[in-house]
Amino acid sequence: MSGISFIGLNNHIKAQQVPRFSQYMMNEFLINPAVAGVDGRTTYNFAARKEWLGMTNLKTPETFAITAQTRLLKQSTKIKSSAGGNNKRINKRKGRVGLGASLYSDGYGALNRTGIQFTYSYHIFSDNRQFSFGLTGSMIQLKFHKENMEFVNNEDEIMLNVAESPAWMPDFSAGFNYTSNGYHIGAAVSQILQSPY
Repeated sequence: MSGISFIGLNNHIKAQQVPRFSQYMMNEFLINPAVAGVDGRTTYNFAARKEWLGMTNLKTPETFAITAQTRLLKQSTKIKSSAGGNNKRINKRKGRVGLGASLYSDGYGALNRTGIQFTYSYHIFSDNRQFSFGLTGSMIQLKFHKENMEFVNNEDEIMLNVAESPAWMPDFSAGFNYTSNGYHIGAAVSQILQSPY
């Protein structure tokens, strides 16, 4: 017989829901603000995700996002050829500021989150390497839709009194990215502010 016992649990549990996407490698800007303008190009992306297809009696989870990012005052990257046939990518030292924006809607069941984000990133060049740091400011609207709720007990006062008026929450994210010939590594922290929702 196997089992798990929990000792010292307090009387409430907290969790946060963030929009879920797949294939982050196609749009790393969704998870790391330091990537805004990292390659010196202007890009626009649209992402959509719908789960649990075929289940018609419930509002299934769905997420939509549109993003844009660019580097200001950029110049193209220069390729330097060497005698051994190895080409080197040399980043020019102009255009250190990246900007980005995204708009998303994330719905699951009766709950819908709509958010807008603005990103600032700064890029530092050293030989073939690039260090990038980014900060995102977000404004998130959280709203319950009673028409998508199913009640087991129609007299439950807590559920019947759920506010349909939206709640607005600010938030921040931060990240860094290191790029060199052939590889890069990055990390980001999202939801820095601890909202009560």
